[in-house]
Amino acid sequence: MKKFIFAIWVSLFIFSGIAESGEIRGTVQNGTKGFPVPDTLSISLNRYKGGQQDNQFHPKVTIRKHNKFVFKNLTEDSEYVYEPMVYYKGVKYYGEAKKISTKMPVAESRVFIYETSRSDSAVSALIHHLFIRPAIGFIQVDEMIVLENKSDRTYIGPAVPGKKFHTLNYRLPPNASKVQLGTGLMSCCIIFVPGGFYDTMELLPGKKEIDYSYTIKTPKKELDLIKPLTIPTAVFDVFVTDPDIQISGKGFSEIPVKDSKFRRFAAERFKAGQNVVLHITGLKGESTDIGNILMFVFIGLLLLVVIIVAKRIKKEDKLPVTPAPQKDTSLSDYFLQQIAELDEAFADKKLEESEYHDKRKELLSMLDKLEEE
Repeated sequence: MKKFIFAIWVSLFIFSGIAESGEIRGTVQNGTKGFPVPDTLSISLNRYKGGQQDNQFHPKVTIRKHNKFVFKNLTEDSEYVYEPMVYYKGVKYYGEAKKISTKMPVAESRVFIYETSRSDSAVSALIHHLFIRPAIGFIQVDEMIVLENKSDRTYIGPAVPGKKFHTLNYRLPPNASKVQLGTGLMSCCIIFVPGGFYDTMELLPGKKEIDYSYTIKTPKKELDLIKPLTIPTAVFDVFVTDPDIQISGKGFSEIPVKDSKFRRFAAERFKAGQNVVLHITGLKGESTDIGNILMFVFIGLLLLVVIIVAKRIKKEDKLPVTPAPQKDTSLSDYFLQQIAELDEAFADKKLEESEYHDKRKELLSMLDKLEEE
């Protein structure tokens, strides 16, 4: 009996040794020219499963010779994702996320750190898109911006009271409301102020895409939209689909978009602190037709009757009422992001002009079809 128990214990020991013998190795590099990696730097390791971080898992090691680090005795489970992290001068820097398994028990990852800067002289917008979608009494505006930090330092914004940075200040047009954050922005890292909001996330060297949306009331069929810019902007353009809408502004001209219902108005070279002023005509305005008003009242009463009947049926039959299907906007956001990435690649001269225009036309065509649904 003792031999049997001992055999089981040995088997469990061997199994646990195999299951937890994985390693994440790597190096830390300072991306700011002329600055070393401190020899006392600590590296943490995050672990995720199903997109959720394991808050009970937080190993930490000190950097070794030649800026190397290693985490040992890790679980060899391909469902886990491991991510090294370094906290340096108030900023968190993340390495490449890696998986390990029994077949590949060792993975390597690099972490780049940077010195910080409070100067925004190297920060600009490569391109700033405005998508305007008119409706009765208001317009929906989607802004998409490709930011660039050309320096080899992390931009953390000017010195301000408190622990959070104030990096980029996004100014909104007057009367903008119902702000929705999108790619590159997090509600936990935003400070709303009168007329706009601050992003408190640091801006690393390289490029970053962000987008957000809002609405503006349009009681009349024309609007002077004033959009303040806080950083230099190479290209600012506006997209509309409604053929009745006309847009004018200093330096703006309409640029044909082949095989697409989108119409593009663009201008170039804006300075920080400059306002983009757009005169928009052909909007829907507010409905004042008494016939339309009566129709909406009738529809509202009809909807109320339907709801009352549905509740009675539900109460009698105890069956759930199936809600009306909602239109999925994730595809629209996806195509908008793809367009921004394409613009970025063209700005970096990674694409030929003909290839750029062909791919952009194809993406806009897909977005057209989605809007028609």
